[in-house]
Amino acid sequence: MVQHFHAFLYTIAVILQSSGVDARLRSLCFKAWTIQLTAHEQELLILTCNILGTVGGVLSEPSISENWITDSADRSALGQKGSESVDVKEMRDITKHARLEASSRQAMVVCLTDGSPETFWESGEEDKSRARTINVTFENCSPILLCLFIDNSRDEACRTSQVSFRAAVTDGSRKDLMSKNLDQNFCGWVKCCVASVTHVTISLKGPHNASRVRQLQVLGFLAEGSAEVIRPSASHQLFFNNTQHDAFALFQAISAQAFSGESCEQQDALRERVVDLLFSRVTLQPLQNYVCTQVEAALEREVERLCCQGKRNYSYAVGLLAMANRMCETRAIGNGDCDVAARHQVLQAASKLLAFAPEVV
Repeated sequence: MVQHFHAFLYTIAVILQSSGVDARLRSLCFKAWTIQLTAHEQELLILTCNILGTVGGVLSEPSISENWITDSADRSALGQKGSESVDVKEMRDITKHARLEASSRQAMVVCLTDGSPETFWESGEEDKSRARTINVTFENCSPILLCLFIDNSRDEACRTSQVSFRAAVTDGSRKDLMSKNLDQNFCGWVKCCVASVTHVTISLKGPHNASRVRQLQVLGFLAEGSAEVIRPSASHQLFFNNTQHDAFALFQAISAQAFSGESCEQQDALRERVVDLLFSRVTLQPLQNYVCTQVEAALEREVERLCCQGKRNYSYAVGLLAMANRMCETRAIGNGDCDVAARHQVLQAASKLLAFAPEVV
């Protein structure tokens, strides 16, 4: 099984290191490589280092700072406009721009938008002899889809057998949008198109005295001017397209495992590759800060083990100290001023280590 898994990773590595690969396929490959490294993956160390090189190349692409106006979907649409008329838009979660009012138990409405399927809104006693409704009003947004998550399989005593959506029209009348009958074991999202609608009433019917809804979500677009586009600053924030975001997630996973975990002492080559990658490219300064934090934390943990747990192998701690010193020197040369807090933490760890270390390490 391990051999088959490694063969799969080698195939992914070949795709990642090939030229002309579609951005969406590359993103999937980065996600597939974001795994927890184990002792079985020690033989893939060279391959992992090569993958890090590919990650560095993707993160160094100019799109981090130059293509800040549009995301990957917009760029795809713009690239096709020359030959055909294609309009690609990405809907966003605009639930927070919707005002909800329930026919009963208004205090439980907050559970519909908390992002957890474990919570729910349940109609109260007063709804036994009347319609169970949730009124949704949209403010400063353009809704497209209104979605309800219902789990009849779990809510056996509060099943919902029918969901109806009605919109309020400008002249005061009501317009039926959709009505759907649900199976007694239904579990999933009920979706209704609410484009060009500002107010929707959701009606629930069921065989029991109460109905439950576990989540409510609205997808659509914000009104023009509601979401200001801010040009990114490489000095304090990372703005990635989709591929770069997945590459950065992979880099975080590898670097975090390189400086932590039970097998970290056997990963010298991987740690060196992480540091070489970071400080060979000026554009990766935010990632440099991230890895510096990882090294500092790993050094503090190792010194604590040496001081409190009677550990006598100082080679890993010395290696981390050398790496931290190298990073501080590189950052000082590149930026004119090294992070004072980082230097202070490293010096503290070094002083504590010297107090407990033998004369010869």
